[in-house]
Amino acid sequence: VHKNHRPKRPMQINFNRQRKLILWLWFSSIYFYALPSVFAEEIYKTIIIDNKEMVIRVFSAKSPLLLLWLPSETEMGEEQFSVAQSLSEQGIAVWFPDILGSLFLPQVSSSLSHISPKLIAALMEDASKQKAKLFLFAEGDGVMTALSGAMAFRQQHPESEVLGGVISLSGKYFIGTPAVGQKPQW
Repeated sequence: VHKNHRPKRPMQINFNRQRKLILWLWFSSIYFYALPSVFAEEIYKTIIIDNKEMVIRVFSAKSPLLLLWLPSETEMGEEQFSVAQSLSEQGIAVWFPDILGSLFLPQVSSSLSHISPKLIAALMEDASKQKAKLFLFAEGDGVMTALSGAMAFRQQHPESEVLGGVISLSGKYFIGTPAVGQKPQW
């Protein structure tokens, strides 16, 4: 054996370097996990429909899906906006048009009957410019408003494939609340 020759040692890992690598991987995974929320932002958009200015609260996302959340007899609260924020972080854009406010109507169920299907169709037409599949979301008394608007949009644009559907939650499909013992009118 040569006297200047040392036996080979097993490969040693620099633990300081290893810690840096682990921390870098951990922080980069957090960054990429949070990346969709970086693109999800809340903005306000103003559009003119039938000479009426309408403000839309937009939770944007880089997505081929857009949810148009229509008003109901209950006021929009932080719960709905929290859901919209979560949806936008998942990649679904959400629009909250202030239809009742633009028409100067109170937030009650009878106000929804004053919303023209043409107004909803015009709002859908503006939303269709986003090149996304459009879904209407409505609850309670707002479901009939959404369906009427979807039908008006379909009549104006029979070949359009923009409308993906209507999502209804606790829909009220009858004309009015029937008296006790009477059948509802649809």
